[in-house]
Amino acid sequence: MNGKSIKNITSEALDLLMKYDFPGNIRELENIIQRCVVLTRDKYIKNADLPPHIVSSKIKDNTNDNLLELEVGDLNVMVESIEKNMIYKALDETNNNQTKAAELLNISERTLRYKLSKYGKRD
Repeated sequence: MNGKSIKNITSEALDLLMKYDFPGNIRELENIIQRCVVLTRDKYIKNADLPPHIVSSKIKDNTNDNLLELEVGDLNVMVESIEKNMIYKALDETNNNQTKAAELLNISERTLRYKLSKYGKRD
């Protein structure tokens, strides 16, 4: 697929896929696997290759426990901090390819460019 030789998927990534609800059915699964093949730099598909909404679905299992560990503060500041970190992580994972990073984050390239201008250079 896509000229890459992917050997397998890690057990952790497979576990996340098995727990995900897949509202889009088998087509959604096919698209996710194709996306992972394109984005991975390894011979194995791992958690980092999965879309953020699938990885975050694992967090839902322990929502009450996670809430107890969070500090209360300005929600906007917290959301912006998380968003900024996710954007920079996506750029790192895609070698600063904004098209692929936007796809990874499930946002438009225009939105990504806006947010990059908003957050400026990395700290």
